[in-house]
Amino acid sequence: MDTRPRQALPSCSRPPAAAIVLAYDTTRTLPDGRRFFTEDLSAAAQNMLLAAEALGYAACWVQGGLDVGNGTEVIKLPDRYRALIMICLGRAAAADARREKRPLADMLHWQAFGGRD
Repeated sequence: MDTRPRQALPSCSRPPAAAIVLAYDTTRTLPDGRRFFTEDLSAAAQNMLLAAEALGYAACWVQGGLDVGNGTEVIKLPDRYRALIMICLGRAAAADARREKRPLADMLHWQAFGGRD
């Protein structure tokens, strides 16, 4: 098995079991010229993160707007594609160490930013 792709990912603290790269085709647009690749790929990444968690895996969205030199050349991504998101997937190295969440009331704003009632 070729381990170069996993070892070429400096954003991951240790080589993951898998590195998922989400990329878009720079030649594709809607007829009016608009593109929705950021929204589409972000939604796909969120679904992957939720699914990984539900299946007992550790997953981390480590980077957006990947540049050559962060593993994309190792996967031989064709020139017309641009990597937007990378997700490291594997088993957690340690037990789940979740942070205490802030109360929803501290983050929720009614009618306008700062509105609390």
